[in-house]
Amino acid sequence: MKGKAFVLGGGIDGNVCEITEACDCCNADLMFISEKLFVYDNLCEGHYVRKGNYKLKGNQITLEFEPQLVSYYHNEESETNTNVPERVLKSENKPIPKETYTIGKCKGFLIITNNIKSEDIAFPVGILKESSTMKGKIDILKQIGAWKLLALK
Repeated sequence: MKGKAFVLGGGIDGNVCEITEACDCCNADLMFISEKLFVYDNLCEGHYVRKGNYKLKGNQITLEFEPQLVSYYHNEESETNTNVPERVLKSENKPIPKETYTIGKCKGFLIITNNIKSEDIAFPVGILKESSTMKGKIDILKQIGAWKLLALK
């Protein structure tokens, strides 16, 4: 999975194989950085990012999240006061349970589906997106300092 990135959402339109929602708090990015490491970036108001390790077994991929959560958001005060940072970063300890996805296809596109069937799962499905998008997202996380807070290189 190394080098692959998925956009996660509430559903996939099977006719065009795209995530059905495209709004605030409707998507997340799941990026597989190495053979073991992933980064999960929730694209909600006040974004948050996590890292963890994954295990691939057959067509199942299990995400084991580290407890550290790094949140970041735009500091509105920076629009009128140049002495304050444009973004605010906060790191806290918030453990969450592991998640397992099944890998499949939608008209030739690689997709993942969360194995838990529950209303509590915000983003039950994901679809592979271009790797250039992953590089851009990583560059942004580095620029704002979230990458460093997660102790990523």
